[in-house]
Amino acid sequence: MSRYEMRMAVRHDCPFCEISSRYPNATFRVWDNFRTVIVEINGLGPEEMKFIRTEPIFSFDSNIVQESEGSVRFFVNDSRFVGTTISQMIEENDCWYLVPDEIRGGWEHHTIFSDSRENLQKLVEDIKSAGGEARVSSIHPLVTSGQWESILPISSILAGLTRKQINAISIAVEMGYFEEPSLISADDLAGKIGVSRSTFSEHLRKAQRKILTNVFSWIQIDIDNPAFRS
Repeated sequence: MSRYEMRMAVRHDCPFCEISSRYPNATFRVWDNFRTVIVEINGLGPEEMKFIRTEPIFSFDSNIVQESEGSVRFFVNDSRFVGTTISQMIEENDCWYLVPDEIRGGWEHHTIFSDSRENLQKLVEDIKSAGGEARVSSIHPLVTSGQWESILPISSILAGLTRKQINAISIAVEMGYFEEPSLISADDLAGKIGVSRSTFSEHLRKAQRKILTNVFSWIQIDIDNPAFRS
């Protein structure tokens, strides 16, 4: 059975799209499980960090769960959303998608998969029927696992990671931290980049979690592929 990938940008009646259009230099990443939503915003200036808190959706019934320079993450109660979200439309059309959603300049950018090209085309029609705009950049069959690298770009793998998190996991791999047995301790790695052990461990843990989250949908695509079994 062939599986298909579609890359699409969507603009619709969504609070995050609307807010994103007012912060053109920021990137919004959204995780939605239909009950709660986590919104991570990167690329904010000092004044924008202040103003973003006053946005109604973030100033009521939401919590800041993480904050750093130029970046903030909110936990939002999904019950406040009215109508059908793009995530729900994707599910209703027997499709699934790569998370997190990425929103820039008022447009959501999605990578969506289905066992049927018709399902993907129907999804686009449903979005437009609901009053949204949809720009499809590509629809094509998924390639075999032997061509895996060509369909899993680095930008998708590293989505949401800070430079410090990328540096932490890079040096950990380079210095043999993940070898069995480990070739270097966390204390020594922390010393090499000039941070405390706890700070290094936090950067490394967050990097691992984000990378696994970003590639999980790709794992699901070929979960039954014998090439991935040993």
